[in-house]
Amino acid sequence: MEDLDRLAIRLGDGLDPDSVSLASVTALTTNVSNKRSKPDIKMEPCAGRPMDFQVSITVIEARQLVGLNMDPVVCVEVGDDKKCTSMKESTNCPYYNEYFVFDFHVSPDVMFDKIIKISVIHSKNLLRSGTLVGSFKMDVGTVYSQPGE
Repeated sequence: MEDLDRLAIRLGDGLDPDSVSLASVTALTTNVSNKRSKPDIKMEPCAGRPMDFQVSITVIEARQLVGLNMDPVVCVEVGDDKKCTSMKESTNCPYYNEYFVFDFHVSPDVMFDKIIKISVIHSKNLLRSGTLVGSFKMDVGTVYSQPGE
């Protein structure tokens, strides 16, 4: 340790040995390589290539929707694709049990960044958009990483 202190004093132009830390001495005596190092990234062989993905969503029911004489419709969006349930008339607790499938041919990075949006809309009629009751968003990667998926 004394040799390191003397080296630090010599390199530091007379610094007090008590004010020089071992970390600074180590930094001064470290060899620097001229070679560029590549980051150690382990990518799966198909990580960048487009693949077929299928997202399936079942809308079962809604409960205790706010409002009177609701005509609710549930819209499910995955990325830019959108599908909606049938309208249920005059109910705050509609039962749908409707199954939607979304097909994609993209790279995994793009797929897992897609957003799933589920919206409930009070539909006055099917020709014009109704009033948004509520919505929920999450990315496909979050769903995929859950246990059992």
